[in-house]
Amino acid sequence: WGIKWRREQFGLEMTRLLTCIFGSLPGPFMMFIGGEVGIDQLLPKISKLKLSETYRRGRTIWWDSDSTPEELFGVTYQNLNLSKTVLVNTSERVIRIPLSANFTVTDVEELVGKVTHQIDEVVLEPQSAAILSS
Repeated sequence: WGIKWRREQFGLEMTRLLTCIFGSLPGPFMMFIGGEVGIDQLLPKISKLKLSETYRRGRTIWWDSDSTPEELFGVTYQNLNLSKTVLVNTSERVIRIPLSANFTVTDVEELVGKVTHQIDEVVLEPQSAAILSS
């Protein structure tokens, strides 16, 4: 009690990462008036994801295998041959995600921090998040 906004509890950077996680979950995303302060540029990107056919009609695939780093949140929405994947690195270290030969990334939209896409991997810098389209 007494602390109203998550950004005051966890800091603005972690609030952005938590917004990426909670905003990308299946179903509606709700926040209180004033809660958008400091994350207002992020919210339209989350809304765009939620409006996509891939998100709305796709099946949900959670990144929860033993090979998924503990500090990585990942969810993929797959519809027909298209997919949208949200990856969030909450750690203080770089996370490298190898890409399989049958997974072709066509676009990377950075949400927070720096994320790079190379031919055979996606690199998430510390405390970063992105939406991968394929």
